[in-house]
Amino acid sequence: MLSLRCLLLSILLLLLTSLPALAQEDDLTMTWLASGAATASYSPNDSDYSLALQGSHAEFTIYQDRSAYTNLFNGLHLIGLEFPVEGTDSDGNRHAPEYANASLLYSLG
Repeated sequence: MLSLRCLLLSILLLLLTSLPALAQEDDLTMTWLASGAATASYSPNDSDYSLALQGSHAEFTIYQDRSAYTNLFNGLHLIGLEFPVEGTDSDGNRHAPEYANASLLYSLG
């Protein structure tokens, strides 16, 4: 029974020491999805009025890749912003800006 335990322990130690040599290379490409709150401010050019905008942000990264030779990243991203809000300035003028943007962005750096 003791020799079986020694054999199993030896095999386990052999596996543990050889696993790092067989480790997979790091992945250099990734994809992600992110969303959250966004803030901005709206201020017409001809007035001192300012309105804080609360909106949403969404980003889908189709891929982001890192070169093994230069460590530079390149990627393709789809980004969306949306800000619906209403407000009234001190003169009684009603402001209702709606901003929505969808961008396809290629990054390199």
